[in-house]
Amino acid sequence: MTAAEKAMELADKFRIIEHGEPSNIFYETLSKDAAKQCALITVDEILSGTGLLTYIEYWQDVKTEIEKL
Repeated sequence: MTAAEKAMELADKFRIIEHGEPSNIFYETLSKDAAKQCALITVDEILSGTGLLTYIEYWQDVKTEIEKL
């Protein structure tokens, strides 16, 4: 998966949020900007917590792609 594809996947995962109990589920839709901010927070957490240098460049590219959304 390319960095651009991962960026879109992460942002899309935050667009629709499921709430409630199994018998009473409802959904909340976030704006594109709110979903983008959530995705950026996620990537910042990954970059600050990882000790695996091989993945840092990939996640930095993903962050750049999220910012372009």
